[in-house]
Amino acid sequence: MQDSSRHTVTIAPEIFAGDGIVRIKVQFEDRMNTDRGFRWIGVVDSSIELPQKYYPGQDEASVGYCGKDGSLVHNPTYKDDKYIDGNSKFKEGDEVTAEINMTVEREKRTLHFFVKGQQQPISFIGLPDFVKFCVQRKFMSQLVKIISLEKVPSPTVVSDIPNAQVIEW
Repeated sequence: MQDSSRHTVTIAPEIFAGDGIVRIKVQFEDRMNTDRGFRWIGVVDSSIELPQKYYPGQDEASVGYCGKDGSLVHNPTYKDDKYIDGNSKFKEGDEVTAEINMTVEREKRTLHFFVKGQQQPISFIGLPDFVKFCVQRKFMSQLVKIISLEKVPSPTVVSDIPNAQVIEW
């Protein structure tokens, strides 16, 4: 993804309740060799059409993870952006992973993030029935590489993460 400013895209395939554990690993790059930030990865309810200028987490239909400051965004009320601090920042070139567990039961569906292989403390539970991964970058010459997108037999998630916090979707 490159050559367009502030662009969020969803990544096929759509992941359904009951699909099990699906993981995506991405890497952000800036061809201008500067750190202009605006690296976002997230998950979006696949039943919505993404409007222009959409960013992950701006509404109840998505969650976004911002690399520049490590904050997560999930704004179920539309009133004010709900920034959730606690995860690590990630830079250009860092491998960032999102792992979802799409069980049949909504209350058991989870989303976890990893930066350079390290599980992050803030996670989400209660994902919608149908989701897609999404990424955003803001400036020309920024791009996102998908390193892998795979269904895996068992989760990478561990339960003994310091300062762990689970947020309801």
